[in-house]
Amino acid sequence: MKIIHLVLGKANPERMNGVNKVVYNLAKSQVYSGHNVTLWGIANTELVNYGKRPFKTVLFKNMRKQFSIDSKLDIEIAKLPADSIFHIHGGFIIEFYFLIKKIKERGYKVIFTPHGSYNKEALKKNRLIKFFYLRTIEKFLLRKVDVIHSVGESEQDSIIDIFPSLKDKCVLIPNGCELKKKINIIRSSNDILSFSYCGRLRMYTKGLDILIEGFSKYIQEYDSRTMLHIIGDGEDGDKLKSMVKEFNLTENVIFHGSKFGIEKDRIISNSDFFIHSSRYEGLPTGVLEASSLNIPCIVSKPTNMAKYIRYYESGLVIEENTSEGIYAEMIKASVIKYSNKLSNYSENTSKMVNDKFRWSKVSKELVRVYSSVA
Repeated sequence: MKIIHLVLGKANPERMNGVNKVVYNLAKSQVYSGHNVTLWGIANTELVNYGKRPFKTVLFKNMRKQFSIDSKLDIEIAKLPADSIFHIHGGFIIEFYFLIKKIKERGYKVIFTPHGSYNKEALKKNRLIKFFYLRTIEKFLLRKVDVIHSVGESEQDSIIDIFPSLKDKCVLIPNGCELKKKINIIRSSNDILSFSYCGRLRMYTKGLDILIEGFSKYIQEYDSRTMLHIIGDGEDGDKLKSMVKEFNLTENVIFHGSKFGIEKDRIISNSDFFIHSSRYEGLPTGVLEASSLNIPCIVSKPTNMAKYIRYYESGLVIEENTSEGIYAEMIKASVIKYSNKLSNYSENTSKMVNDKFRWSKVSKELVRVYSSVA
């Protein structure tokens, strides 16, 4: 069986793009497990601007403006062996409409992962456009594919609610990660509670507005020494920095910009808790990366991580995703740290990652799905 992962982009893990990171790590894991894997990327340029990787990558030109696909794609599809299977990643991507049509005409099987695009909260943004698109183009796409793979419960529930007849096509398998060694750094004062966030700086989607509001309340009413480290970039970066100034938090919030590899791991490892207050998600890469470093996480329910965090006692869950709710969990985090219970939570993150999120486990489950429809 030949596995083709198809994504918008180049699956470059050194970019602030969760879907591309997931696809890269999944393809790598499947190759290491002995499978025949190729990645197809639709990008603005065919320039190879990424590092060495263990799987073959074929790049195609993005033809969105022409409402068509690169003619090279049709040629490459025709070359594939009969047992090839496509795993297509990302929702509301017009190119995939044309591609899936061609792929199915040639008789290949397709696994489709929207990566959070169909969450109910996500559908509220540009609501009218998405409603029309979902009921026409995406409806056609979802009916054509063989399996609809969700990484989080909220998206699977949303899909079944909108299209009940597709329930039997749906499977739920989370994203993955691997345990890393926590990087210990000597702080000037280890008594200072420190939080971190890593991801796109999208104010509403990622709940960064309520994070800053909740953190401000904590600083004012509980502990003015506490720090918040923000890693990432995005369209709302300037707004977020202005908000930090407005709340007089410039001494407490550090913006690190985009960081990757050891630099990113060092910043996260030097925090006590990782916090993710998203209003909607598939399954956030940042939470898994922090967990893989044994950092307990504070998560909102829309991250789809709450049930895991609760079960393994590997962090805290924001019961009401508001500034007040975040403030309440920060107080609990403070109690955990200063009562010397933080190490218990760190140990529990290791067990959680080993049990549920190892890439080798996730990869194996997805290959089993591929085989079931091949």
